[in-house]
Order: sequence, then C-alpha cells, then structure tokens
Amino acid sequence: MDCSASAGSLRASHTTPVEHIPRHYRVPRQDEGLLIDPPLSQVQEQILQATENFQSRPASVWGESLQDLRTSARHELTQLLNLPDLNPNQPLILTGHQPEWIHPGVFLKSLVAVACTESTGGIAAHITIDSDTIKTRTITVPQCDQGVWTHQRIPIPLLKSGIPWQEARWASSNVIRKFNNALQTTEDCLQESPIASRLLESFPDINLTPVEMMIALRQSVEQSAGVDLPDVRLSALTQTPTWRWFLAGLITNGESLCQAYNAALARYRKGNDLHSNSHPMPDLQHDDSLTELPLWYWTVENPQRKAVCLRWENGKRLLTTRDGRQETVLPGNMSERAEIISALETLQANGGRLQTRALMTTLYLRLFLADWFIHGIGGAKYDEVTDDLMQTWLGLTPPPFQVATGTFWLPLKKGPEKREESLQDNRRKLRRARFHPNILFDESDRVRYASLLDRKQELILAQQQSRTTGLSRSQRRKRTPDNQERYRELETVRSELAKIVENRLAQLEQKCHELKNQQQQRAIAEYREYPILLYSQQMLQKIRNQVMQS
Repeated sequence: MDCSASAGSLRASHTTPVEHIPRHYRVPRQDEGLLIDPPLSQVQEQILQATENFQSRPASVWGESLQDLRTSARHELTQLLNLPDLNPNQPLILTGHQPEWIHPGVFLKSLVAVACTESTGGIAAHITIDSDTIKTRTITVPQCDQGVWTHQRIPIPLLKSGIPWQEARWASSNVIRKFNNALQTTEDCLQESPIASRLLESFPDINLTPVEMMIALRQSVEQSAGVDLPDVRLSALTQTPTWRWFLAGLITNGESLCQAYNAALARYRKGNDLHSNSHPMPDLQHDDSLTELPLWYWTVENPQRKAVCLRWENGKRLLTTRDGRQETVLPGNMSERAEIISALETLQANGGRLQTRALMTTLYLRLFLADWFIHGIGGAKYDEVTDDLMQTWLGLTPPPFQVATGTFWLPLKKGPEKREESLQDNRRKLRRARFHPNILFDESDRVRYASLLDRKQELILAQQQSRTTGLSRSQRRKRTPDNQERYRELETVRSELAKIVENRLAQLEQKCHELKNQQQQRAIAEYREYPILLYSQQMLQKIRNQVMQS
C-alpha cells in the first residue's frame, strides 16, 4: 500500500478552508433526562444512507481505495470479535469508552448502539480505549451519617496512575472481594438492592488485568439488562495491518498533518470563542527541524506516554520522542512506507507502543470501520476538529455520528429535600440588604424611622448632584471635603439602619447558609456519575425501556 499519494475525495480539495459551525450539546440536568441526537426514530434512514455512501461514492486515502481499506479493516475487526464477516451493505455501529467504572450516561451509549442494530439489521461493537491514561484511583459513592450526605472515595488498588490503562496492573490481590466489601457500606443508603451485591459475589476472582476486569464488569452489567455488545480493545486493533498502514500514512504525511491539525484547532477555538491555546488540546509543535505528530509513544518498561516528533538529523528523517533525549522510536528513513510498517511490527514485538491521540483514533474508527459512531458529549465536541481534518486534510465528507448520554439519579433512602427557595436569590437579597438595610423594614419601621430614611434619601440625592465628572482638577478639589463629609454621614445613617434590622440580617444570613448546605446535599443526591454497579436490576431495565421507547 502506498501512503504518500495525495488524498482522494468524496468531496472538495483538502486545501479548501471550512467555516467552523460549533455544535451545542447540554448534559440533561433533570432525572431520567435523555440526550440522543439525532433521535432513534430518525436514525434508521441515516445509517443506511451512510452505509450506501461508503459503498457507492468513489473515494481514496493516500492513493488507496477507501472501500478496499474499509473491507480490510472491517475483516480484521470481525476476526478480533470472532464474528462472521460483514456484507458490504450491513451497517457497523460502534461506540467506545475508557476502561473505567461507567455511569448510566455511558451505559446509555451501549443501549443506543444495540437499538440502532435492531432497526437496521447491522451489528454493534464497543471499542475499549485502553491507550487513555488512568485519571483517578478512586470510585465515588454516596454515604449518609445521621442525615448528612457526603461523598466517599473508595480506592482502586492500581499500582500507578497517569499511565495508559493498557499497562495497568493491580497493587494487591482479591480485588473483587475488596470492592464488594467497600460497596456494601453504601447499600444501606439505597432504596433498591444494587446489582453489585449480586454481580460481584458471583464474579470470578481470577487473575484478570484491570482492563480485562473492567471490560468483563461492563459486559456483565449490560447482559443483565439484556444487552450483548461484543468488545475489542484498541491495543488489539493496533496490531492489525490496516492500522499499521494508517500509522505509516500519518508519519509519511506528518508535516501536512501538523499544519492541518493546528489550523483545525484554530478554527475550533474561533468558532467556540475560546482563548486558551490548550483547549480542546494543545497545538502540535513545528519548526524547521521538528514536526510534532498526534501520536503517543511508551514502552512496557517505561509506560509514561511521550509526545512523538519527526526530526531531520544528518539528512535523515527520524521519528523520535519530544523529551530532549532524542530517543529513536523507529530506526531508519521515515520516507519509506514499507520500512515504516516493518519497523512498527518490530517495535510492537519488542514491547514498544506507538498509539494515536484521541482525534486520530476516532478518525480511524469512523472512517475505516464504522458506518455509524455513537459519542458522548465530550467526544462529540472534540470530533468537530476531526470532521474539519477529514474535510480539509483528507478531502473527505465527514460521515455523520450520533450523541447519546443521560442523567439518572441514584434512588437514595431519605435523600435530602429539595427546597423551592433559590440560594442565588437570597444571596442577592442579602448583598442588597447590607447596603440598604431598610429593604428589610416593615410598615411600622418605615413610620417609626421616617426621619432617618428621609435623611438617607437627602444625602443620596446630594451625592448624585455633587458628582465631579467633567470638572477640572481645581473644581473637584473644592468639592472633595463636602463629599467626604457627606459620605461619612451616609455611612453613619446606614449603620444605624443596620442596627434596627440586625436580627433580620442575621436570619437572612442563616437562611443563605442553610440553602448552601441544602444545595451541597442535593448535589450529592443528584450526582450523575455514580458507578452503574450501584443501580438496581429494575433501574437498569427501566433505563433500557426508556431508550427503546424513545
């Protein structure tokens, strides 16, 4: 396969700039809120049309037929999944996530994927993104002590954080038993028995890696709700010939990729009114001797991800890490495609890892594998940049994707009450009362202290009439003593008014304090990212029914 030729196109030239039109998605704030865009009632025709577009429209990537590449990539995927090959007109629906303790919003993506297959006759699969780094080593669960709700952090016994999940190992044994014991302390807080109480007791306590265990737990939860979604790890996909061809293409076309990547990020920031050069991700570095690529490199022995760059040294184009040590990842001349692919095979065999960053990962999944991809909100926002790259760099019309997430509050026993009064409104009233205490007066106060109120108004009016705006310096200087004296008297009047309503101010402050505590308690009750294992079998079925009925 030749990776150096210019991209063919479903649509316009890769040099054509595009106007960035930002998408706007909002996480559902209410209980049992769904975000499915486009809705399931409309996707059947769109999925079948996307499948037909891939089959009927001539397109190429780096001089190779996109149809041929997709046929190879999809064959490799079905082999990894132990499934029969797809026929060309059979839609493939993909979704994916990091190997973490998923919450109901992530669970929803799997439900939507299965629903899409039922309406189109396709198949669905889940991609576990095990190249992502471990962000945390705790699980958040609710706890209640004498009516006060708090968040408890249950430790996950991983050896390290900040390394790719693919390299994660347990720091201790009997992990399932420890999880089960820790989660049991939460069970008394729940209205219904969580699925964890049944699932973890029967889960085999064998020597599974963290990623293997997370995949098995997710699939067990899904199967309990009647969902059978096969899974493949991204690290397995990277062993396939088509993926290596894709990596070789990224390397061979690295300079143009770097420029297009940064230009797409600039359009994203402009379209979304962002002023930070690190959001949604940093620009790639580029100068006369160095071109950073959207790739990560690490080894089994040193699993810290490092940025990858192309460098010119002694007339040779080398692939190195950007850490100042000039560590060579792949030896030889990086202009020869066959040599790159061979070097990638050797690299992987020797424990080296060369992996795509997020945008390139979803570009591959959506362009070479899926007819329909289901994102969460975060992935959908980032893929605005991916769509831009497909169009401006590869010259291809981006295939559509779907966004799915949901909010389902955990049913708690005796959860905190929800008060109708607004903390923001009461804080605003308190701030105003501190400057104008008389707003807390009742009718008898206004009669009793009428002279004090009249004096306050006289001082305010005099202050307004004595403004120094537009006056010369000498004129302002003449007015300064009177203005200062008037201001001191106004502060004295305000202090006297505040003493009259001192108790009422204290009551208002207390109410704000109570509302703040109530808001914090409600935030714990309405937290949407509790692990799905804390939900009951009935709740999982309810979520599935709600998706299917949507």
